[in-house]
Amino acid sequence: MYGWPIFRAAVVWLPCLCVSQWAMSQGVQRSSSEDYLSEELRARVEVLKDDVRTTPANADNGVQRAFVLWDWANAYAGVG
Repeated sequence: MYGWPIFRAAVVWLPCLCVSQWAMSQGVQRSSSEDYLSEELRARVEVLKDDVRTTPANADNGVQRAFVLWDWANAYAGVG
């Protein structure tokens, strides 16, 4: 009875937590000429980093954050 909501929450939040913790640990900012992110995606990533630091996760922002994380991970994977 309680298994599915817990599983669904784990599937959504665990990757978000892992990537956001990794993102916050990265202190080096690349210059725009070396940046693997587009300007638009870089702006979304920076907003995500700020939001993770200041706003607790909830059902509404979790979906939005997951989309940004997905785009970010795909951009990172594209550079090898």
